[in-house]
Amino acid sequence: MDLKDKNVVIIGAGDIAYRKVEVLLPFHPKITVIAKKVNEKIKELFFSKKIDLKIKQFDENDIQQDHFLVVVAVDDLELQKRISQICSKKNILVNSVDSKEYCSFIFGSIIHDGDLVIGINTSSKAPAVSKALKAYLMQRLPKNIENLIEKVSKLRKIDTKNMQIEIKKFFNDAKN
Repeated sequence: MDLKDKNVVIIGAGDIAYRKVEVLLPFHPKITVIAKKVNEKIKELFFSKKIDLKIKQFDENDIQQDHFLVVVAVDDLELQKRISQICSKKNILVNSVDSKEYCSFIFGSIIHDGDLVIGINTSSKAPAVSKALKAYLMQRLPKNIENLIEKVSKLRKIDTKNMQIEIKKFFNDAKN
């Protein structure tokens, strides 16, 4: 999903909201965090101009038609439901971090290494499994995978046979 320059709203500013912001930032959206109370990590992101911040109570006008997605990271189930309904009416993607029924998409674990992006998801059944699998895969990811991606990116336009050979060689070498 291309998030570059897309408007993203995060409702809540605690640890979970911070983790969602950290996952989204490498994809370069325009993030606005809205919350009454804000943790220090979120404040640091605001002061370093990585996000916008509105310290206030959420209201319906905080979700606009030009928003691409909304993440609801609050403990209030009624608010999660209300925001989900607002987003649904406006055709905006929404993720409520604790409530699958209030989501139009599921926020899986993401491995992001240069141009390589791997999403891991258990359909919200077992997020701890996604987290463990992410750690497992990250330990086993070849260190120079970015070099392979660059090489294959160039070869795919001119020489697909050698491209396949390079890929096989890379992963054979990585096993040893």
